[in-house]
Amino acid sequence: MKTNRILIKSVLILGVILTSCKNNKRTDTSETKPAKNPQETSKYPEAVDQASMSIQSYDSCQYWKKKMYGRLAKIKRIYSQTEWTSSEHEERFFRNLMASQQAFDVYKKAQAELYFPAEEEEENWGSGIPVCLNEFYLKLYKQRYIDLEPWGLGLEDGLCQCSTRSPDEINRIEQLKKNP
Repeated sequence: MKTNRILIKSVLILGVILTSCKNNKRTDTSETKPAKNPQETSKYPEAVDQASMSIQSYDSCQYWKKKMYGRLAKIKRIYSQTEWTSSEHEERFFRNLMASQQAFDVYKKAQAELYFPAEEEEENWGSGIPVCLNEFYLKLYKQRYIDLEPWGLGLEDGLCQCSTRSPDEINRIEQLKKNP
């Protein structure tokens, strides 16, 4: 609801800005000289306004969130089909996996509150905050996706393999899923 309010305010402000820009068209027809110090390019080059930038940043964030939860689902599927030395090991693995994910969710919320306190939303937040929030969550989802990689893709046999499986074992389990 608050994000919708911010987006609506952004669109209204953008409309005022675009209207004032239309009224102040340049009459100089000479070519503009390239800047000596090029400016940083946008992360969202197709965005033509604040609203489309917010939408594109949201889509990007949701893409990585979906990838992260997809990897988590793959891990659950693979490790539920893994041969465990005991049922206690299997239970411990899934309990630890869920605890790790819950800790990530708590960390994500706490960090968001630290950066963007909800109590200050009305007084300090501008129209760019939805993009900032999406970028903030995007970084966390990407990092979590990477953090889950050893269980999703496997680690070679060795001293530090611990609760992960080898890439060969993961591929074998994936093949069993495709060809039961």
